[in-house]
Amino acid sequence: MAVVSEKKFIIEYFLRSAVGDDAKKIIEYLKKILMESTNLLTTLEEFSLTPEKEREVINQHREHPDFLFLVLWYQQSIVGVIDFSTKKQKRISHGGDFGISIARAHWRKGLGNFLMQELIDWATQNPKIEKIMLSAHATNQPALNLYKKFGFQVEGRRQKDIKMEDGSYVDTILMTKFL
Repeated sequence: MAVVSEKKFIIEYFLRSAVGDDAKKIIEYLKKILMESTNLLTTLEEFSLTPEKEREVINQHREHPDFLFLVLWYQQSIVGVIDFSTKKQKRISHGGDFGISIARAHWRKGLGNFLMQELIDWATQNPKIEKIMLSAHATNQPALNLYKKFGFQVEGRRQKDIKMEDGSYVDTILMTKFL
């Protein structure tokens, strides 16, 4: 993974590549956002990631030149994460998927724009990466608007892809950006 040096954003925020010692804080952050939003696939009850396993994930990202794992900090807490990894198979390794999340208390502050720009800047500098892909809940209009703003195009839709706890369904939107 390429290493991004620490950058100041606004005054209180800073962004850097995840390190192994972040594992416990990342777990705390993930548990928090799982309680805050239904726009994630994993439920809090299903969440079983341990700090040891998270440390392995971080280390895998740090060791792979085509993976990225950034954490956004506010004071002493992680408030946002973006991660990207390319596909393993040679024929599709020119593309990869990313995930992004921001703690609810920090929504609508431009942080999604900041994280997306960091990902695109990094990916653009990597000659192997040609395609960035994502999937999002069709009901998550703020996220879909963000992706469209950064040039992602709808590539497909999986109907009734997600079954919510109340029995309702949500479609998944597949989006792609070619670099």
